[in-house]
Amino acid sequence: MRRFITRHSQIPDGSSYDGGHLFPEGETLISELGSEQAHYVGKRLRELGFNGVILSSPYVRTMLTAEIIAEETGAEIIPFAPVHEIFRRESQIKTYRGLNAEELKKSFAHVKESFELPYPWWPSEIETQGDVQKRVDAGVRLAESLYGDADILYVGHGASCDALVASHNIKK
Repeated sequence: MRRFITRHSQIPDGSSYDGGHLFPEGETLISELGSEQAHYVGKRLRELGFNGVILSSPYVRTMLTAEIIAEETGAEIIPFAPVHEIFRRESQIKTYRGLNAEELKKSFAHVKESFELPYPWWPSEIETQGDVQKRVDAGVRLAESLYGDADILYVGHGASCDALVASHNIKK
């Protein structure tokens, strides 16, 4: 039983991607360097004997990172809303339309066939880091109850990764 935390891979400078029917408007892909970073993380986890699940924020950039890691490790990805991006602006809440469970399954080959993901999975109000900490803490408790004996890799964002580190009492 080991816990690993990684932030999504590097994104291209100043870009976002409108993938039409594949990805929601405003979603960001990862860069070529980001893809290499994810491969290295996956290879290292494989070397360490990672044998568990990947719990990833449902955002495209985190799911792309998780997908590359899953290719290297053979692990299943479970979209996990508690580690999603922080929502700091009203405009994010009004315009964001993330992928639902079926769209995630269609878009990413290593997503587990059955999982629960409420929709919408993002907040309806602006968040603080304290709000993120509360949702991540609740998510960690859920993950521990579901996968307690398995290795877990969390793939999140800056704010959620900081909260994960705090939840696991890890010193940076």
